[in-house]
Amino acid sequence: QLHLRRFDFDYDLLQQVKISDKFEFPEELDMKDYLPETYKDCTKYSLFGVIVHSGSVYMGHYYSFLRTTTGKQWYEFNDTTVTKVEPDQAIKSNFGGRSSGYYSVSAYILLYVRKDVQDVIYEQVHDDIVPQHLKEYAERIAAQEASEEAAFEKSENEINATIITEERIVHNIQQMEFGFTDKENETIIKLPKD
Repeated sequence: QLHLRRFDFDYDLLQQVKISDKFEFPEELDMKDYLPETYKDCTKYSLFGVIVHSGSVYMGHYYSFLRTTTGKQWYEFNDTTVTKVEPDQAIKSNFGGRSSGYYSVSAYILLYVRKDVQDVIYEQVHDDIVPQHLKEYAERIAAQEASEEAAFEKSENEINATIITEERIVHNIQQMEFGFTDKENETIIKLPKD
């Protein structure tokens, strides 16, 4: 893991700053010049992860680009979404150097895996070694997502309408209330959108 120190203290400004300078990093790395003699047989590494910081020193967001196998496919892991991406989006787009005002996007931590152990680390996980409770959890999540999707599709064909009586309008005008939210007395009906 290589931590690119993107944050520092500027003694001229007397404040923390983000270092957004462009820093190119390779997909393949040979550390032979930096490792002791005992490691000379295993000095080659491949890039498997890029943790990114977008924003400024005061506010920002972290997300990751990862390869989950020894193949070349990269994925963006960003909060609740996982998306397939091209290698350039995971690597070159995060070199830094582009910023607008205090906002910038740049790699923050790089994850390299030694080539001689990649096949062991990224060995395919077969269903028979996944614990039963994890399988059941995955099934529950899939069922929940399917139920939410069905409810969303149903709601796409309906619109909620609140019935506001003349009495309520008069009351609001007299009391100088400008909202019509009265959860205790409101009646909501569902109407087809057609």
